[in-house]
Amino acid sequence: MNDITCISTDDLKNWTDHGEVFHAKDSRWGAQLTWAPCVVYHNNQFYLYYGDGNCGGIGVATSNSPTGPYIDNRDKPVVDMNTPGVQPGSGQWGMWCFDPSVWIEDDGQAFLYFGGGDPGNSRIIKLKDNLTEVEGKAIHPNTPGFFEASFVHKYKNKYYYSYAGH
Repeated sequence: MNDITCISTDDLKNWTDHGEVFHAKDSRWGAQLTWAPCVVYHNNQFYLYYGDGNCGGIGVATSNSPTGPYIDNRDKPVVDMNTPGVQPGSGQWGMWCFDPSVWIEDDGQAFLYFGGGDPGNSRIIKLKDNLTEVEGKAIHPNTPGFFEASFVHKYKNKYYYSYAGH
């Protein structure tokens, strides 16, 4: 996909099309395609995380509105194959650096969940306060049968990590 579109509703029946809110070709670091976006709101700003379409990096674009436009002013992706802890895989599909999901703790600390391809290629890395840079090294959680599309939610003080499996 070349673009990310946004629609909204007040009643889950009638939808408003806000059009294309981000164009991959506008990325300064060279993303040409994009898919599987994740949008979070933090510090009065909307952050749109997106895979570059070639499974090699995740970018972030920001906006003051959920309907965009989103701008990616960074010269490099937030994470790519050179990020500590994100080694290329060696199996049938290798490591896919895509399918971003962001979890923000109650104290404001944010984490980026991502990855795909061969089993075990899920990654988690801490985001800095600006939510556009990472801190430290990505970790590899034990994710049996992991394939792609991970996300986290919390219920009654317990975290649940879900994903599409092989």
